[in-house]
Amino acid sequence: MLVAPKITTKRTVLTLLQHYDYQLLIDYYERNSSHLLPWEPERDNDYLEASHVSKRLQVSNDLFFAGGAVNFVARGNIKDGKVSADHNGQILGVCNFANTNQYKDLIAQREFSGPEARQRVKSIVILRSSSLTQHQHR
Repeated sequence: MLVAPKITTKRTVLTLLQHYDYQLLIDYYERNSSHLLPWEPERDNDYLEASHVSKRLQVSNDLFFAGGAVNFVARGNIKDGKVSADHNGQILGVCNFANTNQYKDLIAQREFSGPEARQRVKSIVILRSSSLTQHQHR
């Protein structure tokens, strides 16, 4: 059985959002819209409507449990300019991995933290980068 990941570091918790947490994602994109503008594609006007965000989160989780993708959110709190990990905190960032079928056992570990979490995420990134490099050289 796959368990949704919860990677805890000193400053954030990387995890998956559930479809009913849609407002947290809407708040993140609205709060950071000007900062994200250069990198985000143009979106339809209804992109941040609650029903659309909820549906995307459900599809995202379905893809995770099917082994096809991982759409992490980094959660934490910012107080006096310092960031601290908080599973119930605001969304501080997002990080997505696609085409992860071959890595799902590595990604879907039970809760772990600190250096082990960083090493596992680094391993996922290295494996994915290696896979992309090999594909490009074919």
